[in-house]
Amino acid sequence: MIARHVRRASAVGALLVLAGCAASPSPAYEVTAVECASAAVPRPDDEAFTPLGDEILTMTGWSHTSPAETSLALEHTRYGLRRSAFLPDPTCADRSTLEIVLVKRLVDWDRQHVNGLEATWPTRSVRFSDVTDVTLVLRLLPGLSSIPGPEALAEHFAGVLEPEQVHELDGGKVNLELTLFGEPANAERPFLNAGTIIEIDPDAHPDGWVRVTVPLEAFEAYTEVAYQRSPSSLEEHPGLFVRGLRVNPESASGRTLRHVQLDDFEPGATPELFKEMALQLALVEVGHAPASG
Repeated sequence: MIARHVRRASAVGALLVLAGCAASPSPAYEVTAVECASAAVPRPDDEAFTPLGDEILTMTGWSHTSPAETSLALEHTRYGLRRSAFLPDPTCADRSTLEIVLVKRLVDWDRQHVNGLEATWPTRSVRFSDVTDVTLVLRLLPGLSSIPGPEALAEHFAGVLEPEQVHELDGGKVNLELTLFGEPANAERPFLNAGTIIEIDPDAHPDGWVRVTVPLEAFEAYTEVAYQRSPSSLEEHPGLFVRGLRVNPESASGRTLRHVQLDDFEPGATPELFKEMALQLALVEVGHAPASG
C-alpha cells in the first residue's frame, strides 16, 4: 500500500525570519511513496515546464567546493551537476535519473548553499499566477549522505546555542528550498520570488521513490534587493512572469549559526558543519495553466 505523509511547508518562517517579520502557517504539501516508472512521466508541455524528466536534462548547477575544502565527506568533484551522473536507472524502468549530493553549511552564511540546481525557461511565457505547483520525483541515497542527526547537532553546538535553538536550526532531515524566481528588477517591476522549504524524513523514506507535490499556495512571495528579502504577495504583482526554478540545500529553518548570533558571530570560532544530502532525481517540473503568451 502506498503511504502518504503530509508535511507543513516551513519556508514561511525561514523567509520571514530573515526579513524580520512574523509569519502564518503555510498550506500542506504531500510526500507520497510511488513507483518511479509511472510517477516520473512528465505532464504535457502545455501543463508543465519539465527541465528534468523523460530523458531531458536542461537544469544547470553551481558548486563552491574546491580541493582546499577538506571537511566534506566526498571528493570535491562529486558535488557539482555532472552530466555523467544522468544515467538509466533500473528501479525507474531504465529512465535516466540524476544523482547529486546537495550541501548546506550550518555555521557560516558565506556560501551557505555550497551547491544547487537551477532551471530557466523563455521569458514572458508563464506568470506567477499561472503556476499551479512544483513537483519532484526523487529518492534519498543514504549511503552517500552525511546528515548530522539531533545528537550530533547538539554536541557540535553545545555551549554556543541553547537546546531549543539547535532544534529550531535543524532536525537532521532532508530539507530543500524551492524558489520560483522572477525577471530582474527594473524601473517598472521588482525582483519577485516565491519560495518554500520542504522536508523529507529519511526514517520514513530511507531509499524508496517519493513524489513531492508543492502547491503554489505553499510558497511565500517576497521581493529581494542585494539579498535582503521583503515580504510580498503574488496578488500584488499579477502580471509578473516567472524566470525559473532554483533548488537549494537547506537547514530546516533556512538559517545558519551566524543568522542566530549575528554581531556575536566570530568566523572560525565554531568549526563548520556540513549537511550533505544525496538524492536521485527522476522528475522536476513546474505545473502551470496554459501559457499566457
